[in-house]
Amino acid sequence: TKLGSEFGPEYEGRLAFVVRAAYGLKEAGADFRNHLRDCMCHLGYTSTNADNDVWIRKATGKDSIEYYEMVLLYVDDCLVISHEADTALGEVGKYFNLKPSSIGPPKLYLGGKISTIILPNGVKAWTFSPTQYVREAVKNVEKFMKERNYTFTSKKIGVPLPTYYSPELDGSEELDPEQANHYQSFIGILRWIVELGRIDIGFEASIMAS
Repeated sequence: TKLGSEFGPEYEGRLAFVVRAAYGLKEAGADFRNHLRDCMCHLGYTSTNADNDVWIRKATGKDSIEYYEMVLLYVDDCLVISHEADTALGEVGKYFNLKPSSIGPPKLYLGGKISTIILPNGVKAWTFSPTQYVREAVKNVEKFMKERNYTFTSKKIGVPLPTYYSPELDGSEELDPEQANHYQSFIGILRWIVELGRIDIGFEASIMAS
């Protein structure tokens, strides 16, 4: 690899052999976020106070109507909301390699299903639903339980816990390290389902996590 300016003037431009690639460095996430911020600011976007991963900039649409273009960025997922979505996405693509197959009307974003509906007044609107992610999560949990001969009910369950469940009174046996790891992964799934819109199970997910 050819060394860049970050290696200092005495090494910049020299060739170096990569002996081993190091992943998971503490600074990696922050460095990528800083790079992402610089790129988006250069394109004229501003990070919103409500969510740092939502970027907006003023634009003019049809009939000279002013509005805000929005770019949602989460690690390597990108969703553009704009009357000129292809143009805005192309600008982002100058800094990051985008998969050609992923460019087009969105179908999924962060596990949530995106679709369109026509409102009674004729306006076309976008919808976002966690249904597909929930179904896949349930399939994975059922497969996991069957592989280990765990028993489970097949009837539909609306909430993760019984109505009168009291965790402080739970006397079930403690999990071994492997089981605890699986349990934590299930909690992660529940938390993401809450993030995608199922806020009705947020309380139960927090109880199970604690």
